[in-house]
Amino acid sequence: MSIAAVDNLSNRAGTKPPAVTRGEFVQARAKYSGSTPAITDSFNVSSLTDNAAGDQTLNWSTAFGNVDYTATTDAIAGTGSATKAYPQSLNNASSLGSAAASVSSLRIATTISGNLSDVGNVFALAVGDYA
Repeated sequence: MSIAAVDNLSNRAGTKPPAVTRGEFVQARAKYSGSTPAITDSFNVSSLTDNAAGDQTLNWSTAFGNVDYTATTDAIAGTGSATKAYPQSLNNASSLGSAAASVSSLRIATTISGNLSDVGNVFALAVGDYA
């Protein structure tokens, strides 16, 4: 059995991660505070835009190849809070309504007890093809 020990993987051009033929990896992830707002930890996220209370946009460092990527989000506000996070740019119907999908960003709505609110801990993962 062979073992490949490397620090970084890239395509032959050195411009992005290699294509995966038998599965996909998370292409972008973030943990951020909607209250501050500030990114705590991320991969392939260039910035966070605070649009309004409970309405933030994660901007990708490397765009996705199409708008058909999959995203999941979650949020934690505190004990006993009915907290939710909705990915907006995947044409989800929620508190911000339907937004146009984007290869370069993910708009997220966060709510507490059904009302748009800034939330202390927001998490996002996205999987799909890079451009």
